[in-house]
Amino acid sequence: MEINAYTEVPSGVAFEIVADLDKPKKSPPAELSTPTAKSNIDYETKQLHAERRRSSNLNSKLTPVRKDEERRIEAKKTVQELDEKFREATRLELEVKLKQAEENKENHLNSVLVKCYKKCEMQNEAQKTAQELDIKFREAAKREIEVKQKTAEELKEMQRINLLKKCHEHDAKIEKTKQRAKELKENCV
Repeated sequence: MEINAYTEVPSGVAFEIVADLDKPKKSPPAELSTPTAKSNIDYETKQLHAERRRSSNLNSKLTPVRKDEERRIEAKKTVQELDEKFREATRLELEVKLKQAEENKENHLNSVLVKCYKKCEMQNEAQKTAQELDIKFREAAKREIEVKQKTAEELKEMQRINLLKKCHEHDAKIEKTKQRAKELKENCV
């Protein structure tokens, strides 16, 4: 290919390329030679050296990878150990909290039961006191009624006695009046 000319355009430079398609290019023919024994030995030592260089190069490339792998394994192991420690610590903490919650529940239940027993005892005592007061009130009311009845009977008896006295007095007055009337009749006649 040949560059024949170039021209300037507003956006830069433009080239005109002319291709020589008419002339095919031929590569020189390859010569085959048979290796000699010496070149065969050189080839084997070169191959051995190349193999060593390759393995050394591979080892030098794999060494950081191995170190990274070891660090990764160590980090993974550390993470697992920390995870186990965290799980164990959390489990122990939760067991302590659960035990404390159970104790709190038991204490609360016992305090509620004690309060209930006290309240029941107070209610029983109040009921007993109410029954005693009822009995006392009934006895007092009965005594009061008896006293009132007795007083009423005594009052009735006293009223009857007073009425009888008044009746006797009235009868005595009537007798006196009759006697006077009789005396007056006798005196008048």
